[in-house]
Amino acid sequence: MQRIPSWYALALREIGTSEVAGPGVNPRVVDYYKLAGAGWVADDSVPWCAAFANAMLALAGVKGTGSLAARSFLEWGRKAAKPYRGSIVVFKRGNKAWQGHVGFVEKVSDHSVWCLGGNQGDRVCVRRFAASSVLGLREPMGAKSHFTAAPRAEIDTDKPIWLVRGSAGAHVEQAQRALNKLGYAAGDVDGIFGARTARAVTAFQRKAGLKIDGVLGPKTWDALTRAADA
Repeated sequence: MQRIPSWYALALREIGTSEVAGPGVNPRVVDYYKLAGAGWVADDSVPWCAAFANAMLALAGVKGTGSLAARSFLEWGRKAAKPYRGSIVVFKRGNKAWQGHVGFVEKVSDHSVWCLGGNQGDRVCVRRFAASSVLGLREPMGAKSHFTAAPRAEIDTDKPIWLVRGSAGAHVEQAQRALNKLGYAAGDVDGIFGARTARAVTAFQRKAGLKIDGVLGPKTWDALTRAADA
């Protein structure tokens, strides 16, 4: 099995996530903003390529840029010695100096770079870009420690579920019921991942020996549902 960075393994699981046409909003895309530190964004039509990249890094335990600007990655981490599958790539876009696009390298050729990224045709997908449009290749400090043939932490199950503070819906309700059943006081089963639910998730993670980050991702989800069903 090819060794790839943990953040890239996470990104692969998001392929197909797309904006909602018309007035609707995809809550998954809104979660990308929250994980990127831009929780005030509630509209999936706001450019989200940098939000997606930052979200995947955050879920892998890597501090991102905290910005929705693609070019913010040019000053982040360190320059990658050469492109590799999962390295961060920043492209030129438009005619203004602040414009750009960011994603993860899938593969390269002499004249093209295939990029796995968000907001590519309004969805997460792999798309080809001209190699001449590349502004920079970056990676986080300590990148080698994140390479794995068997993705770890929140990416070692088949379930794509991950919830953060501000998430809402049926999966949040299910988590709240499980937490309350186990005595973690998640509050009302209202389907809203608020402060009480976040504290309950953190308490459960601490007791279960999991990474304490308040993110209800696949590993935490599996542990929680197993405990509640026992």
